[in-house]
Amino acid sequence: MSLTPEEIKSIIEERKIAAIIKKIPQKLELVLNVYGYDIMGDLGRDDYEDYYPTVPYERESEERAYIYGRKFDGGKTGLPLEILRTDHSNEMIAKWDGNRVFMQSDGHIVSFVPSSKEVETPWEDALELFYERAKKLEKTQKQKTEQEAKADRQTRFGKIVETLRDMWGIG
Repeated sequence: MSLTPEEIKSIIEERKIAAIIKKIPQKLELVLNVYGYDIMGDLGRDDYEDYYPTVPYERESEERAYIYGRKFDGGKTGLPLEILRTDHSNEMIAKWDGNRVFMQSDGHIVSFVPSSKEVETPWEDALELFYERAKKLEKTQKQKTEQEAKADRQTRFGKIVETLRDMWGIG
């Protein structure tokens, strides 16, 4: 059974809409920000291995270092989900077991392959798992940051009050 070009365009549009409804880009971004690591490089070196390293990049010096983007690799958890965001081309790509399942470029969804029922662990389920964990971790980190900021404000306020008391000769 072959599809007409109009049917193919219709399928593509349906998949893009499905990705938006499922909030796939937002979920990928949160997982990437919470669990991912920066892809680093040195100025003057721009080969493929520097751009897509398999481990976090060890830079030679701070002055020459810059960030290409961000990467998350779920392989160490047993789920072959990989997310890559490149800053210079403004792209985000998700791969499942080495196959591209999602791509966004300049804020527009270019491709989206919904999970298949034949796959033992569908990639969208894995993304959902990482997303829920990332949401909890982000919430915990946010609360911790707020508590630290509150403690810092109280400490600074106490120092100001102490300084004023010393200046005015009170207590």
